[in-house]
Amino acid sequence: MYINNNKIYIYNNDIKSFKKNQFYRFLKESIFSGRIIIFRNNYFIIKIINLVFNLIQEYLKKESITDLNIQSNDIRKFNNIIIEIQKNIKNNIKVKKIFRSFLNCVQFSNHETFIDKITLRYTSPLECQTIGTLKPLISHRDTWGSNIPEQINWWLPLYDIKNQNSIYILKKEFNRPVKNDSKEWDFLKYKKNSNKLLSSPTSSKKFNIEPESIVKIKRGDLLCFSGHHLHGSKQGDFHRINLETRTVSKKDSKVFKIPRDIDSFQKKKQLNWFFNIYNNLVLGKSNY
Repeated sequence: MYINNNKIYIYNNDIKSFKKNQFYRFLKESIFSGRIIIFRNNYFIIKIINLVFNLIQEYLKKESITDLNIQSNDIRKFNNIIIEIQKNIKNNIKVKKIFRSFLNCVQFSNHETFIDKITLRYTSPLECQTIGTLKPLISHRDTWGSNIPEQINWWLPLYDIKNQNSIYILKKEFNRPVKNDSKEWDFLKYKKNSNKLLSSPTSSKKFNIEPESIVKIKRGDLLCFSGHHLHGSKQGDFHRINLETRTVSKKDSKVFKIPRDIDSFQKKKQLNWFFNIYNNLVLGKSNY
């Protein structure tokens, strides 16, 4: 394990070096204090990446597309492929089970842990048409949409990430109020018109994206950070494909010091986004 610029890099043996249940406490305290966690070369994460990569190759092969370099006459076809893959991943039991095994590996309790659907996001190069059902997002906190302050974000790329097509995390804004449109954003309106609306409230404020704010991770890495962190997509000359999800643990608000809500106008907690990783019970019915 080593720490660099507020990021903690964790290898498999690091988890084993902690006493029973102490890694879990270390992880949660680090996340909720604003630290950014990067897991390196975890067996379960690599297994997920290989599974999804092979799935993508199967879809491309069916449509006689050899790679991800989209030609203009293939955009519609490619868009349909990405949408089909996104649907598959959201309902893929194998992917969810492997990720549950990862969470168990880092000492998350089955009965206490609830997960949002695992999704695949395709981010086009800057000047290209948006592909798939999830648009790139400018600066936002995920908690603006969910209204659940103890939410944790998990993000992993299927390919090595370049500076020009990564995501950024604005660590300095962790405890600063940021102007945003969470008062106007409505999840049900987004679901009815996802082609035009964004999947999360965002901030219209322009931020200076410094080099240290850009996350530089490789295939096989898993990024973990508080949903309270202000972050966004950085589009450049290359496409990006990543998986992402969020988790909520029932007792966190009683056990740990959770980041305080400083700028969200959402009133409803989106408890029905999250399902127990063991029995699939929805968070809204779990005495949260």
